[in-house]
Amino acid sequence: MAARAFAARHGLANVHVMTADARHTGLPGGTFDLVHTRMALANIAQPGEVVTEMARLAKPGGWVAALEPDVLGLCYPAHPAMDRLTELFVTTYRYQSADPHLGRRLRK
Repeated sequence: MAARAFAARHGLANVHVMTADARHTGLPGGTFDLVHTRMALANIAQPGEVVTEMARLAKPGGWVAALEPDVLGLCYPAHPAMDRLTELFVTTYRYQSADPHLGRRLRK
């Protein structure tokens, strides 16, 4: 796994890499100052389950942060090829019960 190799290569002895279901990590609740995800929630069905787990993992007063994409507005000035690509992205996301516009609906 790339993360394990990176940690080993840089001598990060305090880093533990694990594989788990993001909906049910098995980690103890209320133990992290920051729980973060990047470009994951928009790609899965039922992203609220992951957010619930993230909130459970955060310490009281801790942070839960998500950086999520929005597939619209990727090209300026507009171009027909980009419009078609965006249409294909949206269709694929919806076919997989994912949300291509989740980023714009996340609360601050």
